[in-house]
Amino acid sequence: MRNKTFHFLLFFPLFLFVLSSFAQVPEDLTSSRSVVIIDVPDQDVKGFKVRADWKKLARTAHGGLKQIGVDAILYLNRDDLKAGPEITLVYENVLMNRRVSNLILIQEVGEGYEKAYKLKIFDKVQGIALYDPYYSITAPGMEELMLLLGRQVLRQGVSRSNLLILDQPEYLDNLSLFSGTRFVNVSSRLKSQTLAVILFDTITAPSGLSEQDLVEIKNENVLIRQQNAELANIMQRYPLKYELVYFKGIEDLYRKGFQYVLLPVISTGKTIKKMLDYETSDAETMYVSETQHLNDKPVLKKIPVQAVQAKYYIKQTIVNDIHVGKRWDADVSWQQALNNFLDNIFFDLQLEN
Repeated sequence: MRNKTFHFLLFFPLFLFVLSSFAQVPEDLTSSRSVVIIDVPDQDVKGFKVRADWKKLARTAHGGLKQIGVDAILYLNRDDLKAGPEITLVYENVLMNRRVSNLILIQEVGEGYEKAYKLKIFDKVQGIALYDPYYSITAPGMEELMLLLGRQVLRQGVSRSNLLILDQPEYLDNLSLFSGTRFVNVSSRLKSQTLAVILFDTITAPSGLSEQDLVEIKNENVLIRQQNAELANIMQRYPLKYELVYFKGIEDLYRKGFQYVLLPVISTGKTIKKMLDYETSDAETMYVSETQHLNDKPVLKKIPVQAVQAKYYIKQTIVNDIHVGKRWDADVSWQQALNNFLDNIFFDLQLEN
């Protein structure tokens, strides 16, 4: 009965919908695998930027996509795609290994009466930059959004062969950033090795983008260059040998002679702890970060576990060991997190700050 009702509604006039559409849906949308990327605004909680319940939107989207025949095998948070250079590569490998054909971006935008939902479909071959969609629609609610997508699938007569679709969305909650040993210290070998420090990578615009996409990329690259200038300025505090480099993979750094690399991960505190193999508890609501050191004593800072924050770690390129430091030193910005980690390097290696 539910499917019949859904198909009946597909043919109702959609007078109240806000619709903007580019081209058509991919012809393999209901015969191949897709990954859905969810983008919801963060919430301000007592001065902290806290991630909203994006999985709630994922569950709502999954029901509609399943009815249409879209095999959404995995749901990801958009911010996690750019949580760190290593993480981006891991996600790209996941898409390749699981033979994903299309990426579906679902966004919640605006507030109150102005709240709306956008859906864009991208060809996975373009990577995960999420520019130049095959198809794009906007509606005031999720039900209307799915009806618009379903109408387009019916209008095109897209072949449907996805039959074994999961009942509930699947998430990649156990992503690990290392395959070697995890050390709760900072290696003393840094005193004799050049540390690779990863720059933020600018975006290369593919051909054929809209003017709006080009402007967005241009503005994003301005911010990235500013971040790299900040990174270079902060690293001047580091008294040992280092080099600012772009990230093309751990193996590439090893071939270039780097044995250690400094890397960031930016996500919720709880997600970061899972990625770096810290112990976590569902009962925890706050993490206590040890930030700067005054008179050999740390300054403590409480941050909600779901707040967006940054944590730096060092990876050894030859064996994929990681060094997370003796203290949990995540902070609400990558700049503060980097300064915290440098402070902990000075403290652990007894260097002059």
